[in-house]
Amino acid sequence: MYELTEKGERLCVQLFKRFASLVSVAIEPSLEICAHCGCKVYEGGYLEEIEGDKLTFCCVYCARSYKKEREESHKSLTFQMKKEK
Repeated sequence: MYELTEKGERLCVQLFKRFASLVSVAIEPSLEICAHCGCKVYEGGYLEEIEGDKLTFCCVYCARSYKKEREESHKSLTFQMKKEK
């Protein structure tokens, strides 16, 4: 049976970290960020146009939550403005 020495294990850890960094650098330009939760989406994000802006979401549920929160904050702001008059 084969086992890595401590030195071999350290080497493997270093190599895996370097490889992970290379992969991150390679895919970073292709990532989109969800407009609602902020997660990074590599492929297959959900696109929606809201008030003339094209936004990327990780899924339809984040898009729905984003629109709902936006409506609620708009209603709250409108209510506050009316209240101040």
